[in-house]
Amino acid sequence: MKRSVREVDPDGDTLLILRNPDAAFAVLDFGALWPNLLPTHIPPKMNITEIQLGVSERSLRKQQNQIQQNEEELRLRLSSTHLTFASAYFKAMLTNNWRETRPEEGYSFVVTAEEWDQKALLILMNIIHGQTTKIPRIMGIEMLAKMAVLVDYYKCHEAVEFYAKTWINNLIEPLPTCYGRTFLLRLCISWVFSESEVFRELTRAALYQSRGPIHSLGLPIPGDVIDALEMKRQNFISKVISELHDLKSRLCKDKGHKDKGACSFECSSILLGALIKGMNSIRILDDPPPELLEGYSIMALEKAVLSIQEPNYSSMPDSYSLCTGETHTRVNKLKIRRKIYIGFGDDDIPDEVPSRPSDNLATESHDTPHCPDEVPFRPPGNLAAKLHDTPRYLFRVFSNASAGENSSECMKSVDALDNTFEDIFARDPFTVALTLNEHLRWQPKSYGDPFISWTTSLLVAIQYAIYKHKKQSTKLSAISLCIVDTTLFPDGVFMKDIDLMNEFHDKVPDHYLVIDNEGCPPTWGNRGLDNFRKMRNKQHKTYSGVYYFGEYLSQGQTNIEGRSCTVTCDKIINSNLFAFMPQFEDELKDKSLLWANAVIKLRQPFYTTEQEEMNNSDFSEATIIALEFDTAWFLPMLANLLALNPRTARDPRIIGWTWEHFREEVMHHLSPKVTNVVANDNIPEVFHFGKIIHDIIRHFIRESGTPGGRKMFGPGDLAWYLPTVDHDYVQPLMQSLETLRGTIQELQEDTT
Repeated sequence: MKRSVREVDPDGDTLLILRNPDAAFAVLDFGALWPNLLPTHIPPKMNITEIQLGVSERSLRKQQNQIQQNEEELRLRLSSTHLTFASAYFKAMLTNNWRETRPEEGYSFVVTAEEWDQKALLILMNIIHGQTTKIPRIMGIEMLAKMAVLVDYYKCHEAVEFYAKTWINNLIEPLPTCYGRTFLLRLCISWVFSESEVFRELTRAALYQSRGPIHSLGLPIPGDVIDALEMKRQNFISKVISELHDLKSRLCKDKGHKDKGACSFECSSILLGALIKGMNSIRILDDPPPELLEGYSIMALEKAVLSIQEPNYSSMPDSYSLCTGETHTRVNKLKIRRKIYIGFGDDDIPDEVPSRPSDNLATESHDTPHCPDEVPFRPPGNLAAKLHDTPRYLFRVFSNASAGENSSECMKSVDALDNTFEDIFARDPFTVALTLNEHLRWQPKSYGDPFISWTTSLLVAIQYAIYKHKKQSTKLSAISLCIVDTTLFPDGVFMKDIDLMNEFHDKVPDHYLVIDNEGCPPTWGNRGLDNFRKMRNKQHKTYSGVYYFGEYLSQGQTNIEGRSCTVTCDKIINSNLFAFMPQFEDELKDKSLLWANAVIKLRQPFYTTEQEEMNNSDFSEATIIALEFDTAWFLPMLANLLALNPRTARDPRIIGWTWEHFREEVMHHLSPKVTNVVANDNIPEVFHFGKIIHDIIRHFIRESGTPGGRKMFGPGDLAWYLPTVDHDYVQPLMQSLETLRGTIQELQEDTT
């Protein structure tokens, strides 16, 4: 037996002996390959990469039968001090009084290992011992995966972190897209070295392509991850198969035009026959039990369903082809490809943006606006009255990573990018309920997504921007805060999420399976809209607030040009936001990825702190931030900022300073149009915003003697109305920026 010694540390007191080095790495038992029930619906490239999993094992076995086991040993002289400092594994061994495997002269400790790659082990020990000149800067996926296995086994992630980032950034091989051995090696690397975005993308691809539990190959891929992916795969496939069987049952019961919304008898019979033939061809005519779902992948099943042949109506009487029954519509809807965003770590970010149809340049009209008109909600009955409760100002936070397409001119939903602009109240309520649930829960979009989210609360918007910055590592300069004036939009463009939940929560049976990211039993009963609706009013276990954030939705696309103002979050923060509201700085520095709980925590002073009068410093800092917005938006932004902390009613300082410095400019823009300033929701910061706005405008009207001033507020002293600013005569809220800067300086000097 050959005994070579490498002295990583010439003064080391520890001998590490590696036996049977360079053993077969990351191989699969050929019998563990999945069955393939839909082979014709899997691309050849994917078949090849998957088959290679088994071929590599067979070739390795043949090679091992031809040669004897490697009898060479690698012996390394190491330092126990370096080992215990860098590795939790070695530290635990030292704590438990390391015992020598056998006496070795010149060493205090002797440790053995087996089957590791010699080169990978030597690189790791050089890192631990600070031998930086001996550490490569580039390595391939195979060697990097071997390093990941060693790092995970010896628990030395922190020591290797810097080098791992360098190796990953310098990888020549592209991210694998087809399931196979290379794919699994890259998945292991992303898990061990915490590449969250890569891990999410690979798990999504694995979920889409796998036909059974993914293979670990002996790599440190947690069993919980494998089990979760398999559960989601089975749930999705069960749902698709269940949908097809429900459709078959519906066609069997269809009696023709005697039933409202039914196809003709001839049409439904033709469709039923085509569906049965199609289901038989993809082996799901008999509803398979869960244990037989192995062998189906989401990808293959999707392609198989899309390949079900439709009857050719051109050779039949015209009455068949003109059928518009509901059942016929459901058959066509089943044929529409659904984009699936699945994996781990999804929130509001679809990782694939639906491709937009190519423009027909020959017929393009140059008069078409960049963002066409909105798609108003047209709810039935009493629900239509809810549209008039929309508050005047709404906020939206967005970045390039947000769903759909967002800019300072237009917000487009995922559906809008696919040219789908149908009002949700004209769609199938069953699908709308599922879509709304996925949107509100930040879940993968299985059914498209027509919705765009807004909030009445500036506090919620700023905290969400901080969350996006930490969660997505997006620069604050790339995250934008938008404020819109809803009175400048057609009626029905915005609708409260609670009202939509109340309308659609019962449109799906409780036993229906849904895609779930939370580890709960994935049924509509415990992860549907009714459950989410109850959560909105759930009391926090520590703080006084509830999980309601004043969310409103628009649909399709929302043209905000000339109706809004957008400012990047770095400008807001650099304008003394943290001096004005130190709690936001604490949240930014906090490494935990909190959003909902952070909002409730930030609201706690409204429940526990006595309301105080405004001081010079707060007013000055709020004014500086509000100046980042265009002049027409200065007053609502100032009031929203002041409302982030509890203020006394009719605070004389707020009223007095605003009256003194912004009087003439505001008075020129009052109009007798009555609008809701805030919705009637129990959101403390929004409630205080309404009070501040009301106090300011009420004082202006009374002091100036404006005719008909009381009429603007309606009966009594309602706190929820604000005369509309006439945008045809928008002037700055101050005579000049220099005048206001001088005012701010005076306030700061008074504070000093």
